[in-house]
Amino acid sequence: MKLEDIKEEGLPLQTSAWETSNKQINLYLHNGVKEIRRTYISTLAVSDVINDRFLKGKGYQIQTLEEVLMDKDLTEALIHQVKAVYEETHEVNPVAYLEAEQWYELIVSDDVLQDGSYIHIDSNEKSIIAYSFLHESDEIKTVELGWCGANVMEQKQLIPELVHMQVCYAYRHGFEFIIGEFDTTDSYALEVLNRFPFAPSPTWITFQKE
Repeated sequence: MKLEDIKEEGLPLQTSAWETSNKQINLYLHNGVKEIRRTYISTLAVSDVINDRFLKGKGYQIQTLEEVLMDKDLTEALIHQVKAVYEETHEVNPVAYLEAEQWYELIVSDDVLQDGSYIHIDSNEKSIIAYSFLHESDEIKTVELGWCGANVMEQKQLIPELVHMQVCYAYRHGFEFIIGEFDTTDSYALEVLNRFPFAPSPTWITFQKE
């Protein structure tokens, strides 16, 4: 492909397409471009799950992001955990190195709903067990799920409890829908997608060639 002649040395060629773009996808595959990730951008109706029940994290305390940010030790633990999970789930296209302060700025971005983002903590150990962030949306009556993760893979089953709390938050504040973006390289996000009845949607496929 012509793009191979102009791409920067040492960096892979990366592109994306909707799964319905058959001709475009066939062209990529014919030229040795490999699929590295699928992304599902789906919507959940709050009314469909407001009365559901979820596994409780016994022995752990749940705080809002707003509360956690008032504790210096917990804030540092959260920054470390978010960074670790993001790097773990983006191995196919690694994130550039960022300082702790830069990760903090990403966590407290202008559109994050600090009182609607929930975190499982071990208050004795001052550690983060699991987290799920919630953001404002440009869509009417809608909020958006942000980053989610856990300190170990076995704890990812606790994330849906936090998301259900965000469903309840959305309901209390008059929101009708929650949008989520779920990558197949992110098992924490897939835990949420597989647990809730998100509406089917076209898939965004990312391709890469070294």
